[in-house]
Amino acid sequence: MSTLLDTVCAALRLQKARHDVSKDGRQVVMPFQGKNGVWACLIGISEAERMVLIYSQCPTRCPVPRRPEMSAFLHMANNGFARGAFELDLSTGAIRFRVSIDARFHPLSTEMVLEAVGYNVGLFDHGLRGILAIIHGQRSAAEALALAEQPPEHPPSA
Repeated sequence: MSTLLDTVCAALRLQKARHDVSKDGRQVVMPFQGKNGVWACLIGISEAERMVLIYSQCPTRCPVPRRPEMSAFLHMANNGFARGAFELDLSTGAIRFRVSIDARFHPLSTEMVLEAVGYNVGLFDHGLRGILAIIHGQRSAAEALALAEQPPEHPPSA
């Protein structure tokens, strides 16, 4: 039987995704380039609990004066998500989007990993324009939500 780490790494190799495994084998770090920015996707692995936690970590922390507005934005953005959530650490200003895979009752597959990672980075990329607009003091929570829902101004070049 393969470990969760083996399955996660096999899935990332299928996509030819660059990634590094921590020395203790409990975390995989994958740099990611989306339409709206570059960030780290962190994949935490708990073999004992049979859980995989996938986080997209915002590259910029939210300054203290903007945290109430960011909290409101993330709360509105989370509304309606069937799974996963944006999180704001009020003490540090760290922002991330979290998705988990429970592998206690079903064997983890590469397909499950790829779907969850794709869901995670897709939704984080979707919200990143609004997040950065709030961090840089350009928008209210409602304005940032409307901005996040618009298509990108400059589509990525091939």
